[in-house]
Amino acid sequence: MSVNPSVTPLAPQGGRGELVRLVRRIPGRRSVGWLSVRHSLRIEAVGILAMYGLSELARGLAVGNTAEADRHAHQLVALERSLHLFAEASVQHGVDALPGVSGLLDIAYVTLHLVLTAGVLLWLHQRRPTAFAFARTTLLLASGVALVGYLLYPTAPPRLAAVGIADSVSNGRIDLNHGLVGSLYNPYAAVPSMHIGYALVAGASLMRHGRHRIVRVLGALYPLSVLITIVATGNHFFFDAAAGAVVVALAAAGAAVVTRRAAASDTCFSGELSVGIGTMASGELAVVDAELGTVSDGPVPLLPISQPAAQR
Repeated sequence: MSVNPSVTPLAPQGGRGELVRLVRRIPGRRSVGWLSVRHSLRIEAVGILAMYGLSELARGLAVGNTAEADRHAHQLVALERSLHLFAEASVQHGVDALPGVSGLLDIAYVTLHLVLTAGVLLWLHQRRPTAFAFARTTLLLASGVALVGYLLYPTAPPRLAAVGIADSVSNGRIDLNHGLVGSLYNPYAAVPSMHIGYALVAGASLMRHGRHRIVRVLGALYPLSVLITIVATGNHFFFDAAAGAVVVALAAAGAAVVTRRAAASDTCFSGELSVGIGTMASGELAVVDAELGTVSDGPVPLLPISQPAAQR
């Protein structure tokens, strides 16, 4: 291999692997890189649980003034009526006419949101690893955007806004207003609805990556079933669901940018290494252009390569 005579041949201390590790420490690469790749199940579980816990803690700050939350709810009712979309009471009455369905939806509202979302993430992590990072990053970004809505526009759910919709989740086996569940639940964090947001991500993942038709069909039906659940139980307006869909669309766009940019960065980085580093037989050190000494937080430690005896 020919070497530019104007540049003293240098080799990185610790070899090529050390150079790769130093380059990957460049500020900004780590945060984007973490979101763009799939990590071990333990790391992913800890990270997602921590983010969800912080999200729920921040949601508690959205309680604010209940009078303000009631006013916002009535604003949404007025908006839906102006668009001829205020049909939440009709949905609830239709479900109540089916024996036992209302109670099942109450349980589904509390449990399905987390259980099925976690199940889909686990399935993607284990069976569709290339799709996991995009879905996980979409959920994290959507949750962050939703917090802004909860803080800026606290809204009472229909069941607490005195708009003719019954409260079906406070007087039966499920009680969202009292006890342990009530202490962890903030009813005024309603706009946007992340029940719908998470359902869209889970459903789209099943439709896109399911290999069997039944899985894809269930993925298509799941968001609709969640919409019926959140409306029939009196926990959300249709507007809340529409806002949740918009938030997820924005989050998905952001996740796509993050994953594509990280992929492009890795491709460019690999190309630069292939140009600057020539791997020699039997694992010997490669010759590196001296300009690579500036690609980390500090200069890469470089050592002169011994010249062949014939050139001394």
